[in-house]
Amino acid sequence: MELNTVDEFIIITTGGPKKVYRHKKVRNPHYIKPKPEPMAVPEKRQLVIGGFRNARLQKRMTQKQLADKLKTYQSVVSKFEAGKFNPSLDFLERYADILDRKLNITLK
Repeated sequence: MELNTVDEFIIITTGGPKKVYRHKKVRNPHYIKPKPEPMAVPEKRQLVIGGFRNARLQKRMTQKQLADKLKTYQSVVSKFEAGKFNPSLDFLERYADILDRKLNITLK
């Protein structure tokens, strides 16, 4: 029996009397998968997201309450506020309307 390691897997080769070789891939118990680094949210984006989050908090609304009014899930609001979701313009307009705010986009 022969052992070869390939990071995540251990390959075991066994041979019989007729020299028939079988390869079996077994997960390596000592392999630790590296964790990806979190993506940084650009500063301008953080300012926009922070404005939406602050407006929600001033209205004393939970993410769940806002999500119900947006007709979406709480996890969508959470991902948006964490910078892990690219919202559509329609989503931003509905978000602002629910919070009695005006969405103003300026291109310079």
